[in-house]
Amino acid sequence: MGQKLLLTFLHYQRYLGLSDLDYSEAGRGYWLHATWYSYAAQFLVAGTFFSALVAALSEPLYYINTGSMTGNIFDNAVMMTASVTQLLANLWFRSQQQTQVALLQRLSKVKEHLQVDTVALSSPRRMYRLWVGTWFFYGYMVGNFAASFWLAKPKLSHALTLLGFGLRVMSANFQYTCYSGMVCLLQRLLRAQAEELQILVDTHPIPLEALAKSLRVHDEILMLGQREFVQVYGGVLLFLFLYQVMQCVLIFYVSTLKGSLNLRTTLTMSGWLAPMLLYLILPLMVNDVSNQFLHYQRYLGLSNLDYSQHQQRYTLHGTCVSYGLQFVVAVIFVSAFVSALAESVNYMQTNSLTGNIYDHAVILTVSVTQLLANLWFRAHQQAQVTLLRRLSKVMRLLKVNTLALGQPRWVYRLWVAVCLWYAMMIGSFGSSIWLSGMKLSHILTLLAFALRLLCANFQFTLYSSMVCVLQRLLSVQGELLQVLLGDPSGISREALARCLRLHDEILMLSQGEFVQVYGGVLLFLFLYQVMECVLIAYVSTLEGFRSMQELARIVCWISPMLVYLILPLMINDLSNQVSPWGATLP
Repeated sequence: MGQKLLLTFLHYQRYLGLSDLDYSEAGRGYWLHATWYSYAAQFLVAGTFFSALVAALSEPLYYINTGSMTGNIFDNAVMMTASVTQLLANLWFRSQQQTQVALLQRLSKVKEHLQVDTVALSSPRRMYRLWVGTWFFYGYMVGNFAASFWLAKPKLSHALTLLGFGLRVMSANFQYTCYSGMVCLLQRLLRAQAEELQILVDTHPIPLEALAKSLRVHDEILMLGQREFVQVYGGVLLFLFLYQVMQCVLIFYVSTLKGSLNLRTTLTMSGWLAPMLLYLILPLMVNDVSNQFLHYQRYLGLSNLDYSQHQQRYTLHGTCVSYGLQFVVAVIFVSAFVSALAESVNYMQTNSLTGNIYDHAVILTVSVTQLLANLWFRAHQQAQVTLLRRLSKVMRLLKVNTLALGQPRWVYRLWVAVCLWYAMMIGSFGSSIWLSGMKLSHILTLLAFALRLLCANFQFTLYSSMVCVLQRLLSVQGELLQVLLGDPSGISREALARCLRLHDEILMLSQGEFVQVYGGVLLFLFLYQVMECVLIAYVSTLEGFRSMQELARIVCWISPMLVYLILPLMINDLSNQVSPWGATLP
């Protein structure tokens, strides 16, 4: 029997000069079909990018005349990066095409075993339609840009650069689409395998041979997702993200050069920026194959927490990398604090002695509060492991799948989006204010501020997600207790005792280890968050009238901070469920 089609658009990459991948309905399935057309497409694409790079190197060329040397240099660097990064991404994709074929062939066998129709998945189809729509939209934008700016003085270097940019948008967004579609496919196969396993476990007697086969399929999907899949798309995404971030920073930077922008210019810049931000966030939004971000804290230098797939539990796994990250994070905050003490550094000159003193105090507080929060989190990592292990045990007893909860996923995606948003804002801020005469103290302060946003918002995310988990466990336990009390055959004392013990276990964890781990962290984070919001609000009142652009910039800075200031208070309604005084209130 021939291999089934996984996604309708995967083999279209041969028509974009990305690889020789093809799909045969005759029974061969996915295979490498090198023809003169595929080689010609790859040669034409590579030649276009190489010509655009040479054209940008030979003649200083700018998308937009920024009116500043720094802006023009960065603009030219972005233009060259477009060709270089896409050439490297295509080269990586081409070199891994044999691995991609092996990945698709093995996934086709898994799909056939699980009897899943992945072609009918709605998410990959919407992503493909999004790619087509984005390509037409950018085609119109590029054509309009060429007609209004470049056709008056036509040059070959201009035409090559513009062609390279258009081809880069088409190729890069298609690679993003392939990656995101494959993630959705892996998610669907994992869900189908879990459903099959649940059916087998509920069967009496349990068919051991079928159970072993199902577990082997699970291991097969995980191995493909952690090895071949990463091998094919890992390097590609690295190069694509590099250019995408630089391009977004450039657009933000250009938006700060003039005092105010008219509506047409604002809409034009939003049109260029919106699809880039969308494809920058898309892989991060769909990539929840494991959907466990608790142990990501080790990659931010917060603790040694890790999740062992072999032992199926949370552990403390101290390695050279985790200790090194913790040391680097601590050094950055200490260095920023020392440099801010040694030299008066201000985010903004407020023309007010009180404002400058308070601004300097906020800069010092950035490092101090985050250092204390990280130290508290690090000191209580053993309590966190105990908390997570006991909660995992309660989850198994209640048969609750907390990975399917919607709120933690949306809170995590909010963190990713806010990180990208602040990266653009900080890049624009640094480019427009500090690059002309940047000092080491400025660099350290800006780096500490960015790192503080990354770590603090992630700690807010962890807290809010854990609250959602506790709420879900309490809700399921309450439903189980209601079922036991309403059993017409009589109340089982043993089952009732187990249910009440689970209730006490959840309450003890929420009032003991949970508060122990996150209590001090939130205290330090709230302290700085309130000071920063007050500073921004104070600065906005120093001048009588501000333009709409300045007001929009202030709102962009303060809105995410207010969101994370309110988020724990909005989501934390545990008091309504676990308060011992709730039953006595009228």
